[in-house]
Amino acid sequence: MQLAHPRFMVTAEEVANGKPDPACYRLGAARLGLESAKPESLLVLEDAPAGVRAGKAAGYRVVALATTHAVEQLREAGADWIVRDMRSVTLERWDAKGKVVSVRIADALV
Repeated sequence: MQLAHPRFMVTAEEVANGKPDPACYRLGAARLGLESAKPESLLVLEDAPAGVRAGKAAGYRVVALATTHAVEQLREAGADWIVRDMRSVTLERWDAKGKVVSVRIADALV
C-alpha cells in the first residue's frame, strides 16, 4: 500500500514552540488558506493530550483518538469528542472551492 503525500505539512522545526503551543495548528491553517476562518469551524484530529491542548488553544474543535492515551487523559486535555480510532470519523462532503468539509462522528466515547 502506498501512502498519500500531503500537499501541506508542518514540522516541529518550523515552529518556535511545540505542542501544546497552538502555533503548529495556526501555521497549518494558514498554509491551507484558512487563516481567516472562524476558529471554531476548524477541526483537529489528535491522539495525544498535548495535541488536544494545542488545538483547543488555537480555538479549534478537537476529535481525540483513544489510540495511544487513556480516554480520561484526552478528556482532561479538553477534547470535544473522543473516539476509539479513525473508523468513527467519516468524510461526508468536501467542497474544495468553498473550502467546506462535513464530517460525521459516530460511536463517540465522550
